[in-house]
Amino acid sequence: MRLDPEGTYLISGGLSGLGAHTARTLVRHGARHLALVSRRGHEAPEAPGLLEELRTQGAQATAHTADVSDPHTMQPLLEQLQAGPHPLRGVIHAAMHIDDHPLTELTDDQLHAIIAPKWGGALQLNAACPRTDFVVYSSISATAGFMHQAGYAAANLTMEALVRARRAAGRPGTFMIWGAIDRVGYVARNQLTGALTSMGAAPVDPDDALDALAGHLSNGSEGSAFGRVDWHRLGAVCPSLASPRFAAVRPPEIAGDEWHLEAVRRRLATATPPEALALIEDMLAAVISETLHLPPEDIDRNRPLQQYGMDSLLAMEVLARFRVYIDQDVPIMELLHTDGTIHGIAETMLPHVLRRVHTNATSTLPQPRPDDAADPAAE
Repeated sequence: MRLDPEGTYLISGGLSGLGAHTARTLVRHGARHLALVSRRGHEAPEAPGLLEELRTQGAQATAHTADVSDPHTMQPLLEQLQAGPHPLRGVIHAAMHIDDHPLTELTDDQLHAIIAPKWGGALQLNAACPRTDFVVYSSISATAGFMHQAGYAAANLTMEALVRARRAAGRPGTFMIWGAIDRVGYVARNQLTGALTSMGAAPVDPDDALDALAGHLSNGSEGSAFGRVDWHRLGAVCPSLASPRFAAVRPPEIAGDEWHLEAVRRRLATATPPEALALIEDMLAAVISETLHLPPEDIDRNRPLQQYGMDSLLAMEVLARFRVYIDQDVPIMELLHTDGTIHGIAETMLPHVLRRVHTNATSTLPQPRPDDAADPAAE
């Protein structure tokens, strides 16, 4: 990739995180004039050091204080850059805001704060730069459907749609779908590397990511995704990965995996209540063993899982995996009232699981033995 040394490249969100790392990459590829935009501008913590670093590499980088989604601050800046001696040659839209909540708990103000930097900023830049190289940073969380990120997913997917619309109209545009990025940005600031790795979305080094960006931009394609993903593990957290569009990357069933949905249903449909409870406990122990990297025999089924280091994020991963095995949601509020042991959780899940199994039972499945009906848990 070769950039125009006489042109200016604007990066929104360019004074911190992956945006700042993008600025360094553009300079390595020949850019000599950068306009780095953020809401804090020169006041951003990384700004002084970044500007000096870029200056020593022969680039003239300027920090601009502006809300990329606000036309009153962005329009004058864009007009100034277009009229200057080094007109805009490219825009990279890296601004973002994350505020994770269940969709039903998001207020209008929170949702606007999440969507505005990405979608509002993309609209401003798109309108002002119809013929300029145009790159937006999207996220794999929108592709896969991460829990509690509905607003963030909406903002990213609309930006991808905007790029497609630009290209359909004969204008330049591209999107980059990032997996988790290590060392810089949101993941590093919030110390999420370990949690994301356990979910199956291990962060990648930003240098590797931006090398991929350079290759992507040089081949002129509409969009690419770059990340390090354990599809089997992530699929347990994101049920949407079972959809046909992920078939090319989703691995086959693990050899020897005994927890197939139909097999589990058949076993539960013919089990007595004590046998069904033991099966649910075995399934929970298998998932928790894999999640905590402990042998199943080392997990006491009557010991609270918090004592093994099970936090709320890992608990959600376990529940997501378990849902894949049984194709059944269990009310979270009921689980909060258990004693936190495998045995206690299994007892709470058992009536829900059996109700689903017996509802879905067909004539081809063996019927429960008569002694099932004698136990209230089987009703």
